[in-house]
Amino acid sequence: MRFKNKLSAEQWQAIYNGPFAVATFISLSSGNAMDFVAEMATVGKLMATAAAPGEPSGYGELVDAVLADMDSVKKEDAKGGIHYGGKNKDEAAMRAEARQVVADAAATIDALPGADGYRRWLLDVARATALTKTGGFFGIGGKSEIDAKEQAAIDELAGILAYSTKA
Repeated sequence: MRFKNKLSAEQWQAIYNGPFAVATFISLSSGNAMDFVAEMATVGKLMATAAAPGEPSGYGELVDAVLADMDSVKKEDAKGGIHYGGKNKDEAAMRAEARQVVADAAATIDALPGADGYRRWLLDVARATALTKTGGFFGIGGKSEIDAKEQAAIDELAGILAYSTKA
């Protein structure tokens, strides 16, 4: 099913940018600029290795469709939501933009088949981002754990996505 063809450009951008917005939201919750770079690299790697072409992701048809379309999305079509850049970029503004992209994605997927899988996928991306080894000196001596600020950010995202993280 080609979800992209059934959505407006803005809706598709929100769904497409959801995992990157989640990673940004988590990354900006704690850590420094080097941690941010490492954590954003983690989400890029996750997207690149999520599933082999044509193979199910394990998250359902919506995520499968997003992953299938990621390779065909032009950079200008994917833009939207978070404006990175500039050494004077306000982290609070970037975090607010990321939060809004996640909220827009949640609203867009709400009535689509596979919505729960998409929500679970975004939260798994959030956890993987938070578990990126941070600290230390160029990765040496760093830790791979979710700190209290990152957990609070994950919990906030779960609320935005209307997804229970309780087992």
